[in-house]
Amino acid sequence: QEEAEAGNEAAQLVLGKVTRKVVKQTVMTSVYGVTYVGAREQIAGRLAEFYPELTEREVWAGSNYLANLTMKSMLDLFQGARDIMGWLAQSAKVVA
Repeated sequence: QEEAEAGNEAAQLVLGKVTRKVVKQTVMTSVYGVTYVGAREQIAGRLAEFYPELTEREVWAGSNYLANLTMKSMLDLFQGARDIMGWLAQSAKVVA
């Protein structure tokens, strides 16, 4: 909302349209290594499905913005888990 109020057009396009269903597929496939491009395509598909009034350009701009935001958020949220996985991998090498 802050970015929309600051004049970010992409944020304004998706304001009120970001639901669990729009980003769920991207979050769930993150463990399989979803790329930014894949995330953008997934989100674009959901935006087009749930908001058919959006033009193709609006779907692209909105999905681009949301994919970037979602990927950054997942990096922040899952950093601890990644650190633990690295520690476990190193520990397994030492034990083996």
